[in-house]
Order: sequence, then C-alpha cells, then structure tokens
Amino acid sequence: MRHKSTELMGTIKAFVEEYYKNYRHSPSTTEIANAVGIARGTAYKYLLAMSDNGMIRYDGQQISTEQTEKVQTEFTSVALLGAVSCGAHTGGRAR
Repeated sequence: MRHKSTELMGTIKAFVEEYYKNYRHSPSTTEIANAVGIARGTAYKYLLAMSDNGMIRYDGQQISTEQTEKVQTEFTSVALLGAVSCGAHTGGRAR
C-alpha cells in the first residue's frame, strides 16, 4: 500500500468532526471524497488507514473521533411519561 498523506488524513478528520457537529451523524465516504477532492475508493482506503493508526474509529459505516464522542455524550435521550401540551392556549376548556 502506498504511503498516505498525513495532511490529507488531518483534512479528512477535520471534515468528519465538522460534519458530525452539524448533522449529528458521520458522513458517507462519498461525502468525504467530494469534500476533500478525492475518489470514493481513496477516501475508504484513507479511513481504513486512519483507523489502523488510531486517528479515528471506523467500522465500515460509522466514523468516530475523540471530538465526535464528546458531542455524543452532550445529548442524552430521556423517556417522557405523560402528556405534553403543544400549540397555542385559546383560553377555552377542553371537552
């Protein structure tokens, strides 16, 4: 395998983190490729190399970094029990 550019790895990682911050999920290889100007297959090979180097965690679908994992913990799902009022109050009584 040919040597991978550490500069391009940094660019990919920065894009993944920014994308995650905006959309709350990791980008596809196609979105990464389009963003950094490389072929989709090249993006995939870079993701594998970056995962092997410990820069990111990549399972073939989801990409995570230390930064994206911090964002994930900031948002927690909470079960809601009961009714939630919504809409404008008209002053009348419900029947």
